[in-house]
Amino acid sequence: MDRIIEKLDHGWWVVSHEQKLWLPKGELPYGEAANFDLVGQRALQIGEWQGEPVWLVQQQRRHDMGSVRQVIDLDVGLFQLAGRGVQLAEFYRSHKYCGYCGHEMYPSKTEWAMLCSHCRERYYPQIAPCIIVAIRRDDSILLAQHTRHRNGVHTSLPSTCRIRRSG
Repeated sequence: MDRIIEKLDHGWWVVSHEQKLWLPKGELPYGEAANFDLVGQRALQIGEWQGEPVWLVQQQRRHDMGSVRQVIDLDVGLFQLAGRGVQLAEFYRSHKYCGYCGHEMYPSKTEWAMLCSHCRERYYPQIAPCIIVAIRRDDSILLAQHTRHRNGVHTSLPSTCRIRRSG
């Protein structure tokens, strides 16, 4: 699934290392690979945004590394792809060795997974879904003021979401 980046490769570039995102000029890089010194690096296409490929490159940059939250104002689809890229980069980093036998693992060529050639174990990423639910009626919304916020800050009610099977 991954490949070496060539000079004319283009698209959106999610360059991630240790849960950080490379944001030159505070923005997610878009354009030809040569413009961002990415030629020769390994890249994995993680999706498409408005007909353009979105690439994940696992690499640390000296400057402009920041949180994915810094691009929260992007269109929601592109923001989600950037978040997916950061999570996938962390998955590949943290699954370098097999949890069962301790041998080095390698990425699958056909799916987002890490494989162990010694014991044949297969690991898949757990992409963390996140939702916020607001309780509304007409033009009103239910908010709460936590005891820590003495300055009148109101927020939605916190809750957790569990994934369950039905049937």
